[in-house]
This record gives sequence, C-alpha cells and structure tokens, in this order.
Amino acid sequence: MLIAALLLQFCSASSVPPIVLHNKQIFLGSYDILGPFVCGKDEVEGSPFDNATALAAAAPHLSHPLPSELANGGVINEWQTVRKGTDGSARVSFDAIDWNALYRAGGQEILEWQALVVARFETRAPGAIRCRCEGVAAYRVDGALAAGDIYGRYIPSLASTHELDAGVHEIRMRLRAKHVGSVRCSVWRSSKAYARSLAVPDWVVGDASPFGGLLSVEVWRPAWMRRVTLASDGTFAITALDDDTSIPPATVTALRASLSQRSDRKCAAAGEQISVPITVEADGERIATADVSIECRAPTSSALMAFLDGDGSVQTAAVVRPPASCGPDAPFRVLVALHGTGVSARSSADSYKFKPRGSSDDVDYTFGVPGACAFLLAPSRHGAHNWEGVGLRHALKALDALTAWRGAGLPQIVVAGHSMGGHGAGLLAAALGSGAKGVAINAGWPRKEVYGDSNTRYLHDQGAHLIEPALRGVLDATLAGSAVDAVASNLCCMRSLLRVGAVDEAVPPYHVGRIARLLEGCSSEYEEVPSKGHWWWDTAVANDGGTVNDERLRKFFAEAFSSQDDCPIGYEHVTTNVDAVLGSCGFRVEQQVVPFRTSRVALIADRSLRTQNVRRLAVEAGHFDTVDGDAIADTTTRICRSSDAAWVPCEATGRGPGSSGPMRQVVESAFRVVYEPGALGLATYLANQFHLTGHARAPISGEEFSWDAARDKGENLVLVGGDSDAAQRALNETAAPLGLRQDGMSVGDCYFSGDLGVASLLPLRDGRLALLLAATSDEALDTTIELLATPTIPPMARQPFSNALPDVVVLDARQARRFGPGGFRLAGFWDHDWSFAHQASYAEECRRVAEECAAGLGSTGGDTQMCHS
Repeated sequence: MLIAALLLQFCSASSVPPIVLHNKQIFLGSYDILGPFVCGKDEVEGSPFDNATALAAAAPHLSHPLPSELANGGVINEWQTVRKGTDGSARVSFDAIDWNALYRAGGQEILEWQALVVARFETRAPGAIRCRCEGVAAYRVDGALAAGDIYGRYIPSLASTHELDAGVHEIRMRLRAKHVGSVRCSVWRSSKAYARSLAVPDWVVGDASPFGGLLSVEVWRPAWMRRVTLASDGTFAITALDDDTSIPPATVTALRASLSQRSDRKCAAAGEQISVPITVEADGERIATADVSIECRAPTSSALMAFLDGDGSVQTAAVVRPPASCGPDAPFRVLVALHGTGVSARSSADSYKFKPRGSSDDVDYTFGVPGACAFLLAPSRHGAHNWEGVGLRHALKALDALTAWRGAGLPQIVVAGHSMGGHGAGLLAAALGSGAKGVAINAGWPRKEVYGDSNTRYLHDQGAHLIEPALRGVLDATLAGSAVDAVASNLCCMRSLLRVGAVDEAVPPYHVGRIARLLEGCSSEYEEVPSKGHWWWDTAVANDGGTVNDERLRKFFAEAFSSQDDCPIGYEHVTTNVDAVLGSCGFRVEQQVVPFRTSRVALIADRSLRTQNVRRLAVEAGHFDTVDGDAIADTTTRICRSSDAAWVPCEATGRGPGSSGPMRQVVESAFRVVYEPGALGLATYLANQFHLTGHARAPISGEEFSWDAARDKGENLVLVGGDSDAAQRALNETAAPLGLRQDGMSVGDCYFSGDLGVASLLPLRDGRLALLLAATSDEALDTTIELLATPTIPPMARQPFSNALPDVVVLDARQARRFGPGGFRLAGFWDHDWSFAHQASYAEECRRVAEECAAGLGSTGGDTQMCHS
C-alpha cells in the first residue's frame, strides 16, 4: 500500500500525459534514469540496491544519495530524465563522468554500467494493454515480470499483456550497456495475432521435396490460443507436429510442421521462390497468416536443411553436396564448418568457395569441398551459445540429420571454424576425439572468459566481495568443459591446422598461439598469415578462397580425410563434463569419482589405459587388456571401480551421459514448462526468454498437465514452483536428496531456513530429468527466476540456465537480488548415485536435517521428502 501511495503521489506531481490507447503502438516519451552503477560480466548479477520497487515508485525524486564508484564524487544525487528520439528510442549515456579516468582504474570492463530505468503512462479506461520494451532483457509493468527484446526489434511481435485499471502505471527495468545504451517502450491495445516464418528449408533442383521436410512458424497472440492448427493451400500439405491443446497469452511460440506434397509441383530452376502461405487457426478461427517462401537451389549451391534439434525445435543448417563427378561410391565425408558471431548458415557455407588460379571474372565460383568429395555442413542456431552446451549439441544433431538423410553409415569427419566458430571447432573436435580425422581452428580463442573483456568474471560484480573462493570453484567448474585449452590433448589423435592473420586485432594471434603451444608434439601445424587481419577474401591470388578456403586449407582438408592416423601411444583424453565429450580411441568416461573435476584416460601402451578421476568407463570389446593394471576380458564393454579401487565389469546405473548435469542439461533436450497455480506469468517469462535467446521450444502446461503424455514424448520438465502436482510427484520420486518446507529447504543433510529459492536438477524414475525452481515465498520464486533465467550480457544473451550454474543452487532471495552469486547459500553437484557431492560443492554453515527432524519440525505444513528417508 505504501508503494502504491508513493506511486500515485509522485506520478501526479510528474504530470504524466494520459494516453488514449488504440491499435497503433505509442512510444513512451520520457524515461527517468538512475545510474550509472558498476556491473559484472556474469549472467547472474546483482542489483545496486534491494529496494528498486520503492526507488522506482518515488522517481524522479531521490530521498538520499546512493553510492556508486562510477559517479563523480562517489555518489548519485539525482535521477536524470531522457526523452525519446525520432524513432521512439531514448539514448542513455552519462557524459559528465570521466570515463577515461575510470578506464585507467579498471580497464575496458569498467566501461559497462547498469542503471534503473522508469517510465510511466496513464490510461483513461480499464482493460487489457500490450507492452513492449526493446534494448533490455526484462521489464516490469506494475511489478509483473516480462521478457524484453534485448536485441532490439529482433522479434517484432514480442509483447506482454496486462489487465490494468484506469490510472497511472509504471514500467521498471534494468538497462545494461557499454558507453551508450538505448531503450524503447511502447503500449497499445490490440487483439491482433502475429505469425512469421522462422526455420524454412530450401528445395534442391532434382530432389523430390524440400531438404529435411520440416519448418517452423513463429506465432504470438495476446489471448489464449487453444486447439491450434496449421494449414496451407497449394503445393504442400502442412502437418503440425505439436498436439498441445493451448498456448498461454503473450507467449512467443515456434510451431513445428512437416511438409508433404499434394501436387506434382517440382522445383524446376535455381532461384525460383515457391510461396507457401501458412494460416494459423485457434479455437476454430483463422488468427494469422505467415508468408513462407521456399527457395529452389542448384545442386552445386548451398541449401538449407531443416531438422529437429536436441530440444525438439526445428533448426536449419546449410549443406553443399559433393559434385556429381565424385560418383555414388565415394566415401561419405563431412566437413563441419562452424561460423563466427552474426554469420548465417548460408553465408557460412558460401564462404567456402574459390576460383582456379587464372580464372576470368565470368567463371563461376566452386563451392564446398570438391577436392575431398565431401559434404560441407554449416549449422547455425540463433543465440550466444559460442558452440558450447546447446550450441555443441546443435552441431552434433545437424551431423546426425545429414547422416540419416544420406543413409550411408557413419561419415568421416573433419571440423573447421572461424573466430567464435574456431573456438567451437576445437570443442567439437575434442568431443568427437578419434571420431574426427582433422580440425582447422581459424582465428579461434580458447575460452570466452579470457577473450577480450566480454566475460571477465568476479571483477566489478556487485557481489564479488561475497563470492568465496570455494563458491567460485563450483561455478567455474561448470564452464571447464567449454575451454579448448583444457581439452587440447583430445586433438592429438587427429591432424590439426591452426591459423590466424598476423595482424588480426579481433582475435590476436596470442589466442591461437596458446592452443598451438599445447599441441606441440602432436600432428599439428601453426601458421600466422602475413599482413592479414581477421577476415580476407584473397590470400595469395584473387578469389583463391581467402580466410577459410584458400589453397592451404583445401589441401589440409583433402589430406585429413585421406589420413589413416591411429591413436598414438601416450595419447591422453580429458574431460570435465562427461556429457561434453563422446569418448575416443575405443573408450568413454561415463562417471567420475568427483563430479566436474578433470578426468584423464591415457593410452600408455598398445592395449593398456591409465585413468584419473574415473569411476565408470565404457570400452570397446576386445580393445584393451588392462586398465590401471587390472585385466579386462575381451567381452567386457563397461567397467567400474569397486570399493577396493579395482576395475570390474558393471552395468550402467546412476548418473552418466545424458544425466550428468549441470542443470542446463534439462533444457538441451525436449522439455516442457509446468507451473504451479498463480505462476503462469513466470512460466510465460521463461518460455519467451528461451525463444528469444535460442529459438528453443518451451511448451507450457498448468493444471491440465499430463505426466504420462510428457513421459511418452520423452519431455524433460522445468517446474515453476513447488506446489504443482508435477513438482510434488517429482520430489516424491526423485533419487536426489532435496526437501522443501514452507520455511526452508534441505539438500543432503544440510537444512536452510529463511526466504529462500532453489534451482535443482532432479532425476525422474523413467530416465528423464526435471529442473525444479521453487521458493519459500512468491516473492522469492520471482527473484529466483528473474536472477537465474535473465540474460544480462548485451548483446550476447545466453539461454536461461546455460552459464555458470551447477546441479543445485540454494539462494537467499534478498541477498541474491542485491549481490547475485554472493547470495548463494549452497551451490554444488549431485554425485554418481545422486547423493550430494560434498567434496565438489559449496555450502554455508547450516543446520543438519537430522536436528530439524529430531526437533519435530519436519512435520510442519509443506514438508516434502525432507524427513522421510
């Protein structure tokens, strides 16, 4: 009530002009800005204050100065007001601050700031309104959380919907930027739905149907969409792949469909565009139409292949086929080409082109990898995945899709990549191990955290002083599987070529040279191309292929595909996350003694292995005689360490590939968001963030959720709140020792009380996984989801839960809201048997569960699992 009174008092004084809302978007005219404040480079970052609600309600009045090491004099004394420009955007900067002095004090990282932004509008009549904010990851309308279009006009249809009374209303948001930021918010009334094509395949001349036979349509509507169907008149019949009965209001959703011909129409000529208008129907009426266009492509050109990604979304990858002259009996070979930031799949594939020396201008380019008679595969998934996690899985799924389409068994694989793709090429090759024959890392960096200033951790974070070394170790362990330098030895079973322009300022030679140093003694070459920067089209002569496809690289591709390299004696295979590598040389680590610590398997003799931090190992039958000196029978395919540290045959029980964590693993496969009563808004926020940051498919269910239907579809669960039937069932059947109570929660034998939130990976009995997001209060649940699921590094917005979060986190809501990870009371991993891995985790001092239960407190309302074991 106090906040509402303040809002009315100060809004009346600030003369907010009333808005007559109609179908046309109205851009808000002015914004009150409170800042700048320092911010870190972590996805989980605290706010400069824990009373943002009251501060925003009082804006533009500030009752007392606020400390900020960025401000002149060390304090911020007032709000500043910024008005919109001609395009409706408000430019935000702090020109009075001596940024040069700050740069000398704190480097490039200190130039990124955060600020509290408030805008208001007054409506004359009650009713539903639409709101959209660009340039921010999230915003709140009268306190309700909504996803912003952080990329700015990337998804034109994205908006939140709110039922508002007549009067003054507030939009509050956190703006993060480097040097200069901008924000643009608009409000309007409309019941209109929107639809547009999202993932669409090409049709190669001579093929019977479009490449992959799948597509997706992005749809948004301010009201519920029930009994949703897709239809099309003309060339194709459209069959929806989704049987969801309803889509909540204001949820951006990618509807999936398969294409089948209903006529004898063929793709006759390259360049032809075939129009496929697709109508979206809900509740028996047409609500929107998406104009889909399928392009005809020549057999010698790149063509987009549509396929189902690991999370069930429809994605595309560009493919250039080998020339017909290679013949049908040529070996099945694939060059996987990973692109850099901002490059599309088609542009990535089309950069692999050249003209023979001395060719005239009218000679066509040759595309792909004709010299090796290989397919060129250029995957591309939206988002700042850096080819880690969901990005790595996307590349592997694209490879699986091409392999299935080709139908010729497993391919020979060479991996290449440039810039961010060079980083990804190192990770993909390390994951494939001896399954790859070569890797070309072109201007790649070893790990994001040491590349430039974009991800420097624990430097200017609001809570850096509270993040203990033990906690840092746990958070950093989740990233170790994404460091090329950490897994560089995995590349020593294949040929490698590392290249960089000698004057590259985007990725200086230092980064590639560091990887090259770690590959010394392996079958590896390093080259700095004189006088070249980050990208060039001509290396030695005009049109010779340039950065990614010149004569040197084409020769390397052909030699790598033709090589017969065996795993060398002394080869050492490294993994930190058993799900981030697929094994090598006839073995794969499936369980670790200590989770998320480095595991090593070394080939010390022709048929002998030595291991470190390995608990379960899959081996190719008859491939090895001894492991750590223990004899292995020729028929053995899986071994475990017994209690006396000897290796013995065993079954695949407990955690392993597919369930090894961390919590992001839940959303790297098909998943469904299930919300407790009253939490639909938070579920919608999550689904929209997943779509914004990775075009992920995140269907939502509430009371109508069917456990059996989700199980039959193989869907993992993201459980919003602990009070839904699904969350209660997951807690009751999970093997992980997590317990919830109205005033606290337990992990293992450790009990915490207070206003808490928890995010935890949970195993389900049928082999699926769940991610439980729960709290001891509605406000704490709101904080937990906003803090852990909101991308905060513009413009490289990662998918929710994808960065620096382990298996389980317990946070103090107030502390975490203020200090980010500095408010974590527990962060850690489950062990191989789903017990709590104390040796790999961090926990504040806590009361033991046994003490709570002995005191008779475990029987209070809301107790789930805690005292039942």
